[in-house]
Amino acid sequence: MKIRKTSIIAALLALLLMLSLAACGAPANDPAGPDEPDQAPQTTDVTDDGADIDVPEGAFVNDGMILSVPEEYTDLLIIDTPEDDVAGTLFVVSEKASVEAGKVVHPGEDWGDGWLFSIGRANEEWLHEQLCGDMSGREIFARAENGDYYIFYTPTDVRIMREGDDYLTDETTMQQWTTLNEWAGTVPETFLNENKGLTPYTHTNTDLDIYLSRIAYKDDTNYNITFLTDGSLDPKAVDKTPYITRLLDGVTFEMVDEEAPDGEYIVLNLPDDDLRFDFFFGGDGNYVREVYGNGAELLYKATYADGATVANQVMEEWYNALADAQ
Repeated sequence: MKIRKTSIIAALLALLLMLSLAACGAPANDPAGPDEPDQAPQTTDVTDDGADIDVPEGAFVNDGMILSVPEEYTDLLIIDTPEDDVAGTLFVVSEKASVEAGKVVHPGEDWGDGWLFSIGRANEEWLHEQLCGDMSGREIFARAENGDYYIFYTPTDVRIMREGDDYLTDETTMQQWTTLNEWAGTVPETFLNENKGLTPYTHTNTDLDIYLSRIAYKDDTNYNITFLTDGSLDPKAVDKTPYITRLLDGVTFEMVDEEAPDGEYIVLNLPDDDLRFDFFFGGDGNYVREVYGNGAELLYKATYADGATVANQVMEEWYNALADAQ
């Protein structure tokens, strides 16, 4: 979900693939760029409680939130600040040259040409629903004091566009596109620093994240917890919320190419999906193995932002609470 710093050659290859698939259109979860965006930057605004906010010169503001744009990029971009957007979108940023070329190449059609990124805001209910599925192109990067979350949207394909085919080999054009994408990758951190009341929020989108979220937020999810030969325990015997919250909050689950630790583990079973997750005691307690019914395996390493949470310890506490309640 992060913007990658792409070389000119890699970008050209991606563009060729994009052109061959152009008829497929943009992914459904990608907010398309506006047809006639408002390019005039605002220099002052107020928050919901009416308090003045300090806005850097040349920055854009929407609903009390600030987006700074380097002066050297302002003329290269179109920044839309939709008002009261039902999807919670605050800023949509696109490369101006691609937007203008798209209007000529395919007039009357919105392919999201030039779209670099968007920033949106959502409540916890929306977040919980989204975390139960694929979040490709959507990174939750901040949480507000009032419980809202901020999402950084990026395209899952390449959106550069020019008239004709010369841009595929034009170094200046490709360098501009690469530079703008590199800047886009720095935006979440800048946004966090400039807007008061936000704290960083980390959430990956592996299968482990998705299934833990389904257990947490979808009551009809069928699962059980087992340990060695003790058999499965009734998951409804205790409140799952505190354990799932600790497992998911501020964690990065990363797939690693390593051998699973030796020794015991607690198993989280999802029988309807023919899938299980093994939480190992060994290897610092933060290794989790994903095992499919056909025997295929993946190994995750959990890293918690607080530096203290241990995945297997949480599972052990959950298991012991269930055992005590039987």
